[in-house]
Amino acid sequence: MQGGSEDYFEDFHEIFNLCNGHWKTSILRAVVSFGFIDIIEAKSTETKTSVVASEVASICQTNEEFTYRVLRAASTLGLLREHDLPKHSFTITRLGSLLLKNRQDSARGLVLWEGSKELCRIWLELEKAVKTGKKVVEDVFGCEFFQLITRSDPESIELLKRFEDGMASWSNFDTNAVLHSFDFSKFQSICDVGAGPGTLLKAILKNYPNARGVISDLPQVIEQAVFVDESLQSRCKKEPCDFFQSVPRNHDLYIMKHVLHDWDDTKSVQILNIVRECSPPHAKLLLLEYVVPSCDIASSGKLFDLHMGIVNNGKERTEDEWKKLLVLGGWKYLGCESTKGIVSIILASKD
Repeated sequence: MQGGSEDYFEDFHEIFNLCNGHWKTSILRAVVSFGFIDIIEAKSTETKTSVVASEVASICQTNEEFTYRVLRAASTLGLLREHDLPKHSFTITRLGSLLLKNRQDSARGLVLWEGSKELCRIWLELEKAVKTGKKVVEDVFGCEFFQLITRSDPESIELLKRFEDGMASWSNFDTNAVLHSFDFSKFQSICDVGAGPGTLLKAILKNYPNARGVISDLPQVIEQAVFVDESLQSRCKKEPCDFFQSVPRNHDLYIMKHVLHDWDDTKSVQILNIVRECSPPHAKLLLLEYVVPSCDIASSGKLFDLHMGIVNNGKERTEDEWKKLLVLGGWKYLGCESTKGIVSIILASKD
């Protein structure tokens, strides 16, 4: 073939960009795990100038040349800006600032979890999942995903921490979107089931001072990941549960955020039934989940659906699929609303 159309060259470049996605993930993980972003921000604020890569390497005790090359690559991703003077110096961009460790709404935890080597290893087995229709996490690690992150060995404890930090990053993003879209003022007692560190419920209680609530999750999570500010301790309790057995009883509103997408339909219905059995007649259920759009609409939910499938036999669902699941679980579907984030609000009741 001699030459080619403009479309050909454009499309080939796009395919190449798609192919090197794992490079970008690794660059993100490196600049966050080494703290490059934080050092550049701190030093540039202190000196009012850009920070030379060699200084970053000296502080982090990393190879000077490779540190520069990683920072230069990160500038291509829009995380940093490289400057001519001094040579090989950088400042962070607005996008890069979202990775700062001391930022309350930081995406740092998301990078260290979703970009972790463990999840990358799982994704390498996608073809096996496509062939068998089953998750591949046991092929990689020899056990179920939730068994992996709740074992007592040091590696699993560290993995659980990264998982919870990653979920907290997501939760900060989701929380802002949910608080913007949903009125919690009519609920006096709220239970967040499978809450992780409880980011969402704590934010709700801070915004609605007349409400009280319970953060509920597995005992290991409650013990290791949930901390309640002194200002909330009179209104926010911690209660361990296994939602396949029971959940805290007699609350006005039950929230499950990114819980049911971890499970297939059979187990999801089981969870919904347990929540229904433990809730009072007037209770409402709030699911915060992806709602997969119609066939012609691009959606990160369609990518995340694969992620849930290969990790835990979970799935993302369309609105019709959520309706059917709720009915099977004994709940009445009340409606679905999108938010400014990626999560949608799905409301149901017992009556």
